Amino acid sequence: MLSEKGYSKMRDRVVKKDDVISVIVPVYNAEKYIKRCVDSILMQTYENMQVILVDDGSTDTSGALCDMYAKKDFRIMVIHKKNGGLSSARNAGLDIASGKYIGFIDSDDWVEPDMYQSMVRCMEEMKVKIVRCGIVRNREYELNGFALKNHGIESYNILGLVEAANSVWENGFMCNKLFSAELFQAKPRIRFNTDIKYVEDQPILLDCFIRCGEMADITDTKYHYFINPNSLTGTEFNLNKISATIGFKHMCEVCDEYIPELSDSFKAKYYSICIGFLLQRETRKSKQHKKMLAVEVRKNLKEILGLKNMNVKFKIAAIIFSII
Repeated sequence: MLSEKGYSKMRDRVVKKDDVISVIVPVYNAEKYIKRCVDSILMQTYENMQVILVDDGSTDTSGALCDMYAKKDFRIMVIHKKNGGLSSARNAGLDIASGKYIGFIDSDDWVEPDMYQSMVRCMEEMKVKIVRCGIVRNREYELNGFALKNHGIESYNILGLVEAANSVWENGFMCNKLFSAELFQAKPRIRFNTDIKYVEDQPILLDCFIRCGEMADITDTKYHYFINPNSLTGTEFNLNKISATIGFKHMCEVCDEYIPELSDSFKAKYYSICIGFLLQRETRKSKQHKKMLAVEVRKNLKEILGLKNMNVKFKIAAIIFSII
């Protein structure tokens, strides 16, 4: 964190506006974790940053903590807004972001000190608009977590459109990536769908891949993803999770138009998820959700039965749900 004396020194530096990274951090009742998150951002070796903390109607001290950080470091901006969910908070940050690059960090996560410096270097050297680094999943009792991808040596790979698009199912995070701001500024504007309350990242990430056509991959691990037991991701089945099907259906439509070679595999995953939700007891108790999913399966039954890479058990379930 910059000291009071450090402010004027930093302000006096010749900082090119085009080199700034706008880091968007949605914050909701994160008083327990926000310090770890923001401190890791402020300790970045890449200092040219605009840090946008979006207080999404927190009911704890998170908002006050955000304001405290803004008073201590001029690079921090705070937005206080009515609670609207993760997608709404990220969109609010995107609407005021002014940097050349865009990054997203969740308020209970943290990053390695050289993450953004490595990503900017990769983006400029490889001439790409999206860069991904390795990610570590951390539980509360773990110090280092376990690496999804950590070779210890930083090297770059380029993923073409098909490979990048396929990666959204296993590594569909927005937070371990750096984006060129051009992707969100061009029209039609790419934004998060606020109707999606679960797995919000994958649809917009696919939209970004379509717009730029490729992604660079840094093999070293730089991002710590905290497995929060109180988040929607960390909880058992919840009806809000069904909203993910909105995004998955969009992804199928995108593949139909732009990546037809992936269309069948994406549809198989989408319909399998729909049927999986229908098999949940909680879904069957909700007439609204049950009807919505059953109608989707029923009207697409012929297509479902024709998908070669879809599990036979799900096809049988689709037939049953189309009859009852």
